[in-house]
This record gives sequence, C-alpha cells and structure tokens, in this order.
Amino acid sequence: MKKLLKGFLFLSLLSISFSAEEKYDIIIDKSDFKLYFYDKEQVKEFKVGIGKKGYETRCGEFVVIDKARDPSWSPYNAKWLDKETKEYIEKYGSLPSSHPKNPLNKYYIKISIEGVKEYGIHDYDGDAGIGKKASHGCIRMRTKDIGSIFDKVKIGMRGLIRE
Repeated sequence: MKKLLKGFLFLSLLSISFSAEEKYDIIIDKSDFKLYFYDKEQVKEFKVGIGKKGYETRCGEFVVIDKARDPSWSPYNAKWLDKETKEYIEKYGSLPSSHPKNPLNKYYIKISIEGVKEYGIHDYDGDAGIGKKASHGCIRMRTKDIGSIFDKVKIGMRGLIRE
C-alpha cells in the first residue's frame, strides 16, 4: 500500500509540473541553452544562445508583443556600441536591416519581460553564440530554426525564461 501511495504521489507531482508549463507557448531553458516551442500537440526544441556575463538574460514570464522580418534596430542603451554606430543611430534613429552592425538579422520576435526595457528572440550571423553565453541579453537562434516557427508565433503568446 505504501509503494502504491508513493507511486501515486510521484505521478501527481509529475503531472502538476507538466500542467504548470502548459500555459506557456515558449519556454527558454538557460541551463540547457534550449528553446521549446509548443505547437499544438508537438514540442519543437532548438539550441539557443543567451546573455553573456554582465548582460545576463533575465528569467521570468514574458509575452510576445511584436514581430518583424528584416528588422531595423534602435538600441535603447547600448553602451558597448562603437562611436561611429552610435552617431549613425543618433542621426537616423536606427540601423536598417541591411546595415552591417545590425545584429538582428532576418527575424525578430519582441518580448516583454518585467524589469527589462526590450528583449528579443532573433537570429544571428550563422551559429555565432548558439549554445553559449554570448549576447547582450537577447535570445539567439539559427536563422533556419527561428524561420521554422516565426509564422506560428503570435502576438500575445506567453512564455517563460528559466534557469
């Protein structure tokens, strides 16, 4: 009877942890450098890059608030930018998608997370930073990976970034 009760308790706790995550369409697991996209009955898994030391990707719940193909980029507080790029942004307001210093590449999914002015999930040049702590806080994906889910990601979708 004790074994049966322990087994039931284990299965109950297991189902609680799975059902708690059902409310999220996207889960980013920083420790595994993985993004999980829940597409109907299917879970798609992708390797990602996250924020490096001093620019750590913040954990918490988020909401998708915008999306763009070939996005321009206007960083709000990029202390790390070189003088020439800062001057360009001051003059024109943003870097166009074709600008060599625009890190957003082809796809950008803007997310809102408490305490962060702007975060995004975007592709980057090739595999640079995938599976590593390399970004300034954003989530990096391979172009083919983010391209495969971009049209399925909807404004208002909920997500979670966890350790």
